[in-house]
Amino acid sequence: MPFFALFNRPTHSAQAAAQLHSQSPSAHPTQPANHPSVIGTGSRGQVEKHQDRAIKSLFKPDPTALKHEMNMWNAYLHATGKPGEAYMERGHLNMPYIEGGLPTDQEVKDAVDNLFKLGFMIGDPKAQNFKKTPDEEVVPVDFGQVFKPDRISDIDPRVMSDIVHDYAKGGFKTIPEGLKADYRSAITDMAKLQGNHNPLRRMNVRELRRAELI
Repeated sequence: MPFFALFNRPTHSAQAAAQLHSQSPSAHPTQPANHPSVIGTGSRGQVEKHQDRAIKSLFKPDPTALKHEMNMWNAYLHATGKPGEAYMERGHLNMPYIEGGLPTDQEVKDAVDNLFKLGFMIGDPKAQNFKKTPDEEVVPVDFGQVFKPDRISDIDPRVMSDIVHDYAKGGFKTIPEGLKADYRSAITDMAKLQGNHNPLRRMNVRELRRAELI
């Protein structure tokens, strides 16, 4: 059941009325302005906009992963002094909605550099995980693979595995040149902590060389 259905689940009588209404040739139903709409879909889940909030749901429920993302959201908001809060609600992640468009790769690199200065790194810094706001600021909007390099040992093993995997598969492409050594160190440390579950073990030499991890 989609998340928004939890807010407004119709009764049987309401469903019947709606069906009759849709069969009427003169009926032209319109969608309410605040009706939830899907604004992003990835390999692990999707995000819906609900008024001034963004609601993230995972295709395969993973409360630990969502809790990690919630913690990183709130740590970032605290570090930047920005208003808002992320919190868990009925198994979904309720986050501030950020208005904006897609940034360029260079703008993403600049945003990754700004994150690093605040004490954060990100395993998959692609444009879709950032927004360029109307005032020209590029900010992260997906904190699922954001982490603090000085707290690596606190990261859940499954989240850590996703970070290592996605960085090696392409996340490295938008890391500023001046930060690559720091990122290689952090990703390598996480890979070692994974032991036999290290996702780099399942990658070929070409992939590892391309990501400069060997």
